[in-house]
Amino acid sequence: MFIRNRAALFFIIVLLKNSCAFCFAGADFTPPASPRTLYNFNPGWKFFKGDIAGAEQAAFDDSKWTDVSAPHTWNDTDTYDEIISHSGGERHQYTGIGWYRKYFKLPVGAKDGKVFLEFEGLRQAAQFWINGKPAGKYENGVAPVGLDLTPFVNFGDAGNVIAVKVDNSDHYKEEATGAEYEWEGRAFNPNYGGLNHDIRLILPVGST
Repeated sequence: MFIRNRAALFFIIVLLKNSCAFCFAGADFTPPASPRTLYNFNPGWKFFKGDIAGAEQAAFDDSKWTDVSAPHTWNDTDTYDEIISHSGGERHQYTGIGWYRKYFKLPVGAKDGKVFLEFEGLRQAAQFWINGKPAGKYENGVAPVGLDLTPFVNFGDAGNVIAVKVDNSDHYKEEATGAEYEWEGRAFNPNYGGLNHDIRLILPVGST
């Protein structure tokens, strides 16, 4: 049915508008308080460019490693330093394995809750160890990753160490399938390997 009377049509529009305003009227929504607190986990990392045996162990000596803070990449000086052809891409940047380690302590008040670590991203595959114990694997290359550290960490005066083995090899293959990343390769340059995004430690509110 068509409404031929303009006055009637205008009346219906106003009525619908007022009805919608009435439906959505009310107090502004206030989200509930978060049960968790986020801490900056970027500073205080040790870095080694290359692979090295035993670096995942808690007692490993990393005193001669380089001091860095995240976001960090080992390709900060070897990319965009030559003419890039459409078929060649970057030819002389380092691609392969790099290691990161960090020491940290957790408050006793966090013992009864969950402890998480959030990496906004890294390039491109990684394995994680907490106090020498395997804590996770990452083979995505672009998405964030979170780790539940609760089963592995100590609280109070007992310290912790996290070790991360990162790999940005051009032809990295997923361990489970043996498949290469379809979007990977020199043509997708530059390939900034490392812990190249922000990192956050997440603890229960009031645990400090």
